[in-house]
Amino acid sequence: MISLIFGENDFLRLEKVTELEKEYSNLEKVNGDNILIEDIVQIFSGLTLFDTEKRNILIRYLSDNKPVWDKFISLIEENSNCENNIFLLEAKLDKRTKDFKTLQKNTKVFEMKNLKNHTAVSKWLNGYIKDNNIKITPEAADEIIKRIGFNQAMIMQEIKKLSQLGEINIDLVKKYSEPAIDDDVFSTLKLAFSGNDRKLTEKINDLKFSHNPYEFVGLLSYQIWLMLAVFYGEKQGRDVAEIAKNLKVQPFSIYGVRSIVQTVNEEDIKFALERLSEVDEAQKTTSTDGWTLIESALISIASTKK
Repeated sequence: MISLIFGENDFLRLEKVTELEKEYSNLEKVNGDNILIEDIVQIFSGLTLFDTEKRNILIRYLSDNKPVWDKFISLIEENSNCENNIFLLEAKLDKRTKDFKTLQKNTKVFEMKNLKNHTAVSKWLNGYIKDNNIKITPEAADEIIKRIGFNQAMIMQEIKKLSQLGEINIDLVKKYSEPAIDDDVFSTLKLAFSGNDRKLTEKINDLKFSHNPYEFVGLLSYQIWLMLAVFYGEKQGRDVAEIAKNLKVQPFSIYGVRSIVQTVNEEDIKFALERLSEVDEAQKTTSTDGWTLIESALISIASTKK
């Protein structure tokens, strides 16, 4: 059996490897760049005179070793049946390629996607907190997501760090956690909707050194979605507390975007949401630099406000 484990979510990939280690006590782990063509042929062919049991082999980043990768793909094309259990561990693979389509057709595929919005991360975090009996207030958990972003591994690391100081509350998070990534998201959106493309470009150039573009576009989209919800909520005569309750978020999340909502109209918000949806799709389907896509989208938003 051959399985492919790939995707941009480092945390979920690591979790899957941990599951394999528990399931297969004899799991072999090898790096793709250390494998020769004759090695992969032998691994694929199955049992030899010296192997009396089926092997369980995790191969990390074989795609970096092109000659061996090409041979492996050709072996799968010829015969997808394999006596050994082979687990390919990869990061980002181009789904448009013939190689990926061959793997998709002939292997068991596990795609580890990043969580794209606050709701999904919050749901995962609540489960993690419950499963591990962590003492933390809901406000503190929400603040950690605001500060860390959607990276599950970094969130888990931050909670482990703060847990050493006792029960985690909002004051503890504000005192010992790094400044919120949401602050950068908010200030970036504010520049875009103000039409200040020069300062916006400077801001994006700074962000490139500190944030992941795939995570950042998800946070931008979430904030704009909040803006649209606030716009419709206030149009219906609802106050901040009621809007926050309906959206199941903290009121302070609403106050920030509300200041931007008051300077724009419905068309502005919808246009911004459409542009960032295009960025998200382009990041998944093209090789264009993520920050280049984000900058282009934000500049187009700013150009409508001049």
